[in-house]
Amino acid sequence: SLASKLSASHTTEARPAMAPPRCGARATSSRRICHSLLLATAAGLTVRDLAELPAGPSEQDCKAPANAILRENCLPGSPSAEWDINGAGSALIQGFTTRSSYAQGDRVEFKVKTDSKTYRFDIYRLGWYGGLGARRLASFSPSAELPQVQPECFKDSDTLLVDCGNWAVSGSWAIPRDAVSGVYFA
Repeated sequence: SLASKLSASHTTEARPAMAPPRCGARATSSRRICHSLLLATAAGLTVRDLAELPAGPSEQDCKAPANAILRENCLPGSPSAEWDINGAGSALIQGFTTRSSYAQGDRVEFKVKTDSKTYRFDIYRLGWYGGLGARRLASFSPSAELPQVQPECFKDSDTLLVDCGNWAVSGSWAIPRDAVSGVYFA
């Protein structure tokens, strides 16, 4: 299964309010390490001292990758200024996907709420990528007419649950059949 964490992004500084938790202020490398620790901890893995972790694939590893994940992580990455967000992002754009896990060939549907008349989806995969932390794989425009008006989310005052499943689909992305397993985001 191609584990995916996807949400919508804005072409300017705005990012989704439902982004994964961040560690620290604006230190990009420590955030990538923090994400790795959060994912490893969530998966029930034992986390070692960060000083013991390797710096990434060696030049030799990249010359003859042992598997598809190593081959993917040896590709050039995208600078964090392009994909990293500060805190929870912007309240001006919020979005999510209709599922949390996907397989190769599945179609990911995005639901986005924003007043913007111009935004796009940028799909990234987390990985080594020369220490940059992510690589952009695709960019596309929403399929909905913009600005797209979304209804208010359902809110349960007893449980504090907020459910925005009543939003309409804003755009979709077909996961390539040769996509490498990993954590993806938009």
